[in-house]
This record gives sequence, structure tokens and C-alpha cells, in this order.
Amino acid sequence: MDIRKSMEKKRISSAVESLNKRAAQKGLQFPKKITVNSLCYMDLIREIDNPTISYLSELLGVSKSAVTMKISELEKLGYVIKTVSNKDKRVKKLELSNEMKKIYNQFDFVDEDIYREINDKFSKEALDNFCEILDFISDKIIDNIKK
Repeated sequence: MDIRKSMEKKRISSAVESLNKRAAQKGLQFPKKITVNSLCYMDLIREIDNPTISYLSELLGVSKSAVTMKISELEKLGYVIKTVSNKDKRVKKLELSNEMKKIYNQFDFVDEDIYREINDKFSKEALDNFCEILDFISDKIIDNIKK
């Protein structure tokens, strides 16, 4: 048994459970048939301008067929819409469905509550230090990816 994988699974499942509980307190509900992997795909689709299967494949370092399978799954669940580009019929543009956009917008309110609580609880100096550490970690990850 790999202890790191076990701890990571526990941490992720706890985070998802906590997020769902916090959302329920706000009267929000996230779809039941959702995995962390699916959330990652939808987060990318939401944040990237005009995402395509090819771009996600390149970004994630996985095959186009793997991305296509995941997108098809999310499409069947009604979470993602895939449309053919007007310029190039081979290109499939991706976007979240209107219902999923609404859900994400609702969760943005939950995030805002968390940010507000963090700002209320910690000093500006502590937050600046924390952000500096996060920037350092992000820069190191990006540096390692570029190598």
C-alpha cells in the first residue's frame, strides 16, 4: 500500500465532502456523479479561453483519445457542451453547460465567504507571506514543468 496515495485520496475526499457540506449550508448542491478528475477538466474548461480537446490534451499531457473519452462522459452527464468550430470543422470547442455554469457561479459565492473569513482572521502581513509562499511553490512547479 502506498501511504502517500492513501493520504492524498483521504485528503481529497475530505475536501470534497467539506465543500459539499459548506455548500449545503448555503442551500447549494453539487451533482452526485462527479469525480475529482471531472472537476479538474471542468475547472480547466471554465478558466481557459476557447478550450479544445487538442489543447487540453497538450496541457494535461494525455492523449487526445483520453480527453475525448472524458469530455464525452461529461457531455452525457450534461456538464459540458462540445461544438464544432465554424472556422475548422475538425476543431471541437468546449464549454460548460448553462446548468454547470450556474452551479459554478453558486460555488463562487462559497469561495468569496472563505476569502472574506481568511482576510478577517489573518493580518495583512501573514496573508502577504502566505501568498509569497504560494507564488514560490507555483513558480517551482512551472519551472519543473518547463524543463
